[in-house]
Amino acid sequence: MFVRFGRTLRDALREREVRSVLVFLLIILLSGSIFYHLVEKWSYLDSLYFSVTTLSTVGADNISPATIAGKIFTMVYIFLGIGTMLRFINILAAHAKKEGAMHTLLGVDPYEKTKEIIQSTKDKFVS
Repeated sequence: MFVRFGRTLRDALREREVRSVLVFLLIILLSGSIFYHLVEKWSYLDSLYFSVTTLSTVGADNISPATIAGKIFTMVYIFLGIGTMLRFINILAAHAKKEGAMHTLLGVDPYEKTKEIIQSTKDKFVS
């Protein structure tokens, strides 16, 4: 599974749009981290942690902006960042789907190896 994801990610990164969205996402994370470090006086690690948890919509219960500037920035940051993150995930999903479709077109079952492993394990324990 991780090998397939890695291959999909590698193939996706060959396209300019994917690289552009990824670079923009990294810039958003970096700018958020720097902003929170300077304005909220958080450590770089706490700033990065808050930036990542905010954009991933997990949320950080233990830290939140205390300044008005931090709160306003966070509202804008959420809309920009989540939209960019969703675009990146959408592109990766499209590549994964396309890769699966290519396997089907070529007559190769991407889950064949898994089926073989399950069958061989089943044969060992059932007999």
